Amino acid sequence: MNQVGRSYWLAHPHIHPGEALSSWLHRFAQANGMADHTFCRHVLGGRAGWNRDLDRFTDDALLELVASITGESLDRLRLSVLSAAEGVVFPKYRMRGELQWVLPQGIRARKRTAFGQQYCPECLRKVGPWLQLAWRFGWATVCTRHHVWLRDCCSSCGNPITLHRVSSHPLRGLLCSHCGRALAAVGQPAPRAVVSFQRILEHACTKGVVHWYGNVESSIDVFDGLRAMARGVPTTRRDVGLVDLMPSHIYRARPTNLGMGIEHCRAFERRYILDVIRRSLIGWPDKFVQASSSAGMYRRHFDGRTRVSHPVWLESALVKLERPVANLGLRWANR
Repeated sequence: MNQVGRSYWLAHPHIHPGEALSSWLHRFAQANGMADHTFCRHVLGGRAGWNRDLDRFTDDALLELVASITGESLDRLRLSVLSAAEGVVFPKYRMRGELQWVLPQGIRARKRTAFGQQYCPECLRKVGPWLQLAWRFGWATVCTRHHVWLRDCCSSCGNPITLHRVSSHPLRGLLCSHCGRALAAVGQPAPRAVVSFQRILEHACTKGVVHWYGNVESSIDVFDGLRAMARGVPTTRRDVGLVDLMPSHIYRARPTNLGMGIEHCRAFERRYILDVIRRSLIGWPDKFVQASSSAGMYRRHFDGRTRVSHPVWLESALVKLERPVANLGLRWANR
């Protein structure tokens, strides 16, 4: 640990367990009375700063630089970026393209055009608020501590959260960079069943394994299977979807844009998708197979454009939904 870097700063707020790197850099800059851009020029040097997703596109070399200048533990910093979820939430981390379950921020120069930064309005009411790294994942829709829905925009003006432009008021906490309203507020309560379901996913994310409907599954198999089920939620021109298996009051409340990838959905759309998946997993797999067969749902709806290999816990159910091919034996005999 660089002692020169430690003594260089007047204040040194340590990174919290589970905190995102971008959140910690913002708090560090604010604690030292500096603008986020100015602070990152000191820490990152010639490397790019807020014109990219620091939680996503920060490599190990850059983390070592940040650790040497700030005096923070390198091991803690490695856990504050999305690459730490490799093999847990997504199979392989890459510096280009999209990542499974990771919410994009839609960065254009230093602007944020997408709603990839979520927050809990109740968590921001505390002194010294900070943002969790887990809130960058699409499967996170509620705060399991306060049992309220997460938000992906300012509740006043509806704009995305642009962290490096957010100001920190000593009494009002974090303020929206567009309208100046406080992001901290009284949250909207979430159903207890939804909170319990997300606790299971958080356990899978932190422990690597989880008890999943009668079996012990690896976290990557759980998240891979859930993403495949998310593809099967909407109704298409060719197939019925999981939404068609829901009770009438759930079906009528469906959003209009369910056909997009779940990473590109807004918070309220992901709430609906994950709630449909949660309800579909009740009595797994017998009730799911029975209801899907009765509705005429086939596995191709979950495979996407090409036939893919699903985790065993999902494949064992989908294999029972394979559509029979007429005269298949005769076709093979005539080849």
